[in-house]
Amino acid sequence: MVVGLIAAPGPCAELAEALLPDLAERIAVRIPGVRWEVRYVTDRLVEWPADLSSLMSAAHRRALAEGWQLAVCLTDLPLQTARRPVVAHASMTHGVAVLSLPALGAVAVVRRASETVVPHVATLLGDGDGDGDGDRDGDGDGDRDRRAKESGNRRAKEPGNRRAK
Repeated sequence: MVVGLIAAPGPCAELAEALLPDLAERIAVRIPGVRWEVRYVTDRLVEWPADLSSLMSAAHRRALAEGWQLAVCLTDLPLQTARRPVVAHASMTHGVAVLSLPALGAVAVVRRASETVVPHVATLLGDGDGDGDGDRDGDGDGDRDRRAKESGNRRAKEPGNRRAK
């Protein structure tokens, strides 16, 4: 499954480059049973002022154009929902997660970003429990792994998505 990592130029791009080397591996630990590939581009997507929905839509359009099944957008825009700051948001409908760099703060940014991105990718595939365990009910059948793989297969077959070669 291909995840596009879209970063705004500047500090977001630097953060993306720091995340990139082991991001696919970190996602695979959280969601095993799927071959993960992360592709990186620098693109502002939207100009200030922009709201969360316009950023999500722009990231979704870019993911479709690139043939990615999922997208993670790192933005330098402060995001809000109902006048509250948002660190990250995931839309299963769009297959897009957005992470706001200003909301991460100034300390341990790479670690905090990684700890935020990976669970949001899982959320895009319908795994919203946040425990990082591959077997939700402990009975050994790997329900979450199966659901993630099925969801990934469905997303890969959706119109507008091209399979990774």
